[in-house]
Amino acid sequence: MGAVLLRSSGTKSGLGIGLTLFAIVFAAPGAAMILPGVFRIWRGYESRSWPVAAGTVVYGRVESSTSAATDDDGRIVRTTSFGPRVVYSYEVHGKKYFSNTRRLGQLAGAGEDWAEELMEKYPVGAAVKVAYSPADPELAVIEPGINSEAWWLPGAGLAFLLFGLAVYFFAIPALTREPALQAQTRGSTSSRRNDRSRSARNR
Repeated sequence: MGAVLLRSSGTKSGLGIGLTLFAIVFAAPGAAMILPGVFRIWRGYESRSWPVAAGTVVYGRVESSTSAATDDDGRIVRTTSFGPRVVYSYEVHGKKYFSNTRRLGQLAGAGEDWAEELMEKYPVGAAVKVAYSPADPELAVIEPGINSEAWWLPGAGLAFLLFGLAVYFFAIPALTREPALQAQTRGSTSSRRNDRSRSARNR
């Protein structure tokens, strides 16, 4: 019986450690994604009241990035994302600046059609209105305010964080408590049987 309890305790301890590490793998990156994401949203809100300068698109092209991963069958799957590379110039107090920030929290890449549409919106030579930070004129955007792209990073971070916390606070106690309860139940049942056996011999 003691060996069974030791094995159960060892299994429970190993499972708890493994699940704790699993929870950390999700929760830690999630927390790290939330902080910069919230900061970008705050900056986006702030940018609505930034001063505006006249600007010109000086460079633009669609850039692609290909990543490879292995699926469950061991096959290599390649995925290509496309992103618009827009650079514009503007002047503040007689000094010329360049920026490639379209909006705060912007996506780096997505589908090719999305990237092509943005390039059509901002062709080279196009005049643009540039909102810049009065405290740091190098920080500028041509689409000020909070947008849907800005929510992606903190939203994904929150999902990772909540999943990690759920594993830690709910899954780990539930999965590690069950073997202990089963062992306790077996011990109680065995004890009752022994008591009945001793009582029968005494008679």
